Amino acid sequence: MEFVSASQQGPVVASSRHFGYHPRGGAEADALAEGLVDVGSYAQDVAAATKIRVDARLREEENVHDVLGYGQDYEMRLMGGMTLEESTMMMSGIKPRKGDAYATFAHKPLVVVLRLTDFNILKQIHAELLHALCFRATVRDAETVHEARRYLTSTARPHAIIVADAGVTLPPYYEINHLLVEYAAEGGTVIYAGNFSAFVKFSDIGLMFKTQWGLPWQATEYTRSTISLSPHVRGLNTKTFIKRFTMEGLYLSGVAPNAAVYLEPHEINKLTNGKGVLPRQSATNKAAAAFAVIRRGRVGYVGDLNAEGPTTKLVLEMCFHPASRTPIAPGIGEPLEVSTSATVHDSGILVLSLQKDDWIDELYAPLYNALKKNSEMTEALTIRTANQVLSRTPLPHAILVSDAAITHPKYNTLCDRLVRYVRDGGIVVFGMQFSNHLPLGKARAFFDRWSVPWDAGSYHRTTFALNPAGIPAPLSKDSLQPSFSMKAVHVKNASRESAVYLPTSESRVESLVFAPDPITGTRAEETPAAFARVAQGYVGYVGDVNGEQGSLRILFEMCGVKVQLGDMGPRTFATGVTIGPNGVNEMMETEQEIPLPAPVPPPRAPGAREAEVRLRAEKRAQVREEKMQRADLLKTEGNHLFREEQWARAAEKYRAAALLAGPHPVYLSNLAACLLKLELWELADSAASRALLHDPKHVKALYRRAIACKEMERLTAAEHDIERLLKIDRTNRAAQDEREDIREKLGYCSGTDDWPCDEDLAGRALDAALPIEDESDSEDFTHAGNRTPCKFYNHGGCRHGSGCKFKHAPDSKSVRDELGRNVCVYWLVGYCRFDDRCVYAHDKTYLPVTGWWTDTGRLARLRKAFADAVAEDPLSLPPGASENILAEALKPVPWRKDLWAVIESMSWHKFVRRWTITSRVNVQYAQAGVQHAACLV
Repeated sequence: MEFVSASQQGPVVASSRHFGYHPRGGAEADALAEGLVDVGSYAQDVAAATKIRVDARLREEENVHDVLGYGQDYEMRLMGGMTLEESTMMMSGIKPRKGDAYATFAHKPLVVVLRLTDFNILKQIHAELLHALCFRATVRDAETVHEARRYLTSTARPHAIIVADAGVTLPPYYEINHLLVEYAAEGGTVIYAGNFSAFVKFSDIGLMFKTQWGLPWQATEYTRSTISLSPHVRGLNTKTFIKRFTMEGLYLSGVAPNAAVYLEPHEINKLTNGKGVLPRQSATNKAAAAFAVIRRGRVGYVGDLNAEGPTTKLVLEMCFHPASRTPIAPGIGEPLEVSTSATVHDSGILVLSLQKDDWIDELYAPLYNALKKNSEMTEALTIRTANQVLSRTPLPHAILVSDAAITHPKYNTLCDRLVRYVRDGGIVVFGMQFSNHLPLGKARAFFDRWSVPWDAGSYHRTTFALNPAGIPAPLSKDSLQPSFSMKAVHVKNASRESAVYLPTSESRVESLVFAPDPITGTRAEETPAAFARVAQGYVGYVGDVNGEQGSLRILFEMCGVKVQLGDMGPRTFATGVTIGPNGVNEMMETEQEIPLPAPVPPPRAPGAREAEVRLRAEKRAQVREEKMQRADLLKTEGNHLFREEQWARAAEKYRAAALLAGPHPVYLSNLAACLLKLELWELADSAASRALLHDPKHVKALYRRAIACKEMERLTAAEHDIERLLKIDRTNRAAQDEREDIREKLGYCSGTDDWPCDEDLAGRALDAALPIEDESDSEDFTHAGNRTPCKFYNHGGCRHGSGCKFKHAPDSKSVRDELGRNVCVYWLVGYCRFDDRCVYAHDKTYLPVTGWWTDTGRLARLRKAFADAVAEDPLSLPPGASENILAEALKPVPWRKDLWAVIESMSWHKFVRRWTITSRVNVQYAQAGVQHAACLV
């Protein structure tokens, strides 16, 4: 690893345990903590000391193969046939990647090493561990949120996951730790080892294990001590373990005796009082390593700082413990038969661009992207090319005329040829910049050649809606936006039957110059988009001049090209300029692809158990009303406390209201306001984000999340929320002031502290509002039993009721219907391999009409993000195997897992300005080539 010198980077304050190497203490530790020693030079010393220590151990320990579980002969047999480069990579612990010969060892389990903030130090200090893992498993790194999410939500499930740094304990990576818990609960193994103990903050480790894992484990102290193997540990094959050795590391308290692996000798004696009998209720005070059962899986912890040989063996044994198994997915998160987005008719689409400007490709990038992906697109820039295409057999399915050159007498012959093409059954659509350059005085004569009575009409921007009388056949309204705003040259004299969009009674002229006059009279009869039958073919017209997404979808539909979410992609354009010390910079805005709204499902047909459904609905409504009344009283108390500037007490009231009645935006927006006053930026962000999931246009939640992001230096996210707010309320003065402040900061700062999830904000903003699910007070809603779902309960009914030993409660693999049954999410949004043998219901009859499973745009976005991550680094799978997203990964995270919900008020003080400070240190350590430390704050 190459480090940057101190003279290049300047001094950086560091902790005494930043580098997985515990300093000698005393003056050295004090000088480092006070910033008297430069991080760059200190890191070089640590790296050198680590290398010397490892090399010495390799020379001195001739039986290292016994410690690691393999010998030299076995090592050389496995490495036989490799190139020198591949062998070197293997010995260095470098992860297998696509194309690596040694990544294709048959049937090796997958082990993922999760290191979100590591900067490659793991490969230096823990090279022995990585080396050994590469022989026993296919090892993959997960260095980003997208990579971590891919492995944790994949049907190609890891055998074990090693969390090798403390990144998961930071708020930006909170979701990843939630996925780790879910993975372990399904039978996986998660081990916090490597550099985790060297970088974690004491309070973070306690909060993580308590709030997410449900374990009472707490950090005690960093120390070097002699430890012994506990005779009471369960779940590990300890026969080959080193019985006693000295280790420097972070020790835990609150570990159950049967979960403590290594303890100080006196701790073992204290547990049994010297009698060798373990009491029923006891907890250790100082465990160097722990291994506990989490439902079907395991979670482990190894606090070693210096990669001792015995702890390397311990991590390996945890990965492959006797009960370890790779969790098996019950299906996939997408239907088996997924229709392709490509719809190619005949030889495809001809784009006729005889007078193409150089900026067209940028303005219409989404159009070109989708056409190239879903058709055999040819663009003709000359008459010669156009004639060549029109002379082929078969002819193009459709021709898109992108400019008005065809109206010039110079192109009369080509125009006549296009008319004949339409009469013989072809499709010609005039769009893109055709209307912008159409000679208005010649429009009627031009359209007469096509046997349509159209003429150029008015030119203005307004909001249009689909023709209420129905759109022209064979167009499908499901492929078009129900309404949108566009600036267009209209056509008049179009029949009502040929109009695709029309202004509504609420439509007004939308202009910064002209008055917002209503669209009435003859203008109300004009259309910006028309499609008419001509002989055996069709002629279409789209008058939009700005390439709005809604008008692009009209062009696709008229040309017979079916597109899926993501085919168009984003469009980036300039919205203004900023002037600062660095000169004049363009302000760029990225417009994300807007998904089509989900089609409205038909009304539910009456079912056989309708009376039972009505009775349950009445009870739910009564309980909901009672909870809302109590929650509103708490909100009123919170409002009173807020006016008295008792921010913490007011926040407790709003939080209590949300925990009682559910995450209604009004409670969470008020909670966010209090948390902002307390400078608890991460918690405010969490509360406002949940409010926006249920109401994406909640102005106060948008504003408060923007403020929280700005204070955390997440300026990109803050600007995004403010821009969203101003699109909803253009006159919001506070938001306008914040936008100016944010843009000023962006203009003067060298970068922002964006969270990894911030790049997904634009996509998430397009998701439909998530309905707030009622939490039942019935016994079956909380009936966990032995955690195995009760098939009888989810199908015909369970006669054992509360006495049933199986689970009636909902879980991550199911959705609760109005009968209280748990419906299988694999069957609902993908494929369930159990069919009618599934323990969950396979019946939509009593599901709510709308839910997260009906938001097709969101489902497509998540599936595409997963597919993109897989495509970047595919696994070497057995023949016939494929990697798909898990169905439960498409289900939103339950609100009770949100940061604002799990962190109690007594722990709020631990979050004050925490990420902002940590992230600044993180940037400095990244530049210095060493890992950041969360312990500085």
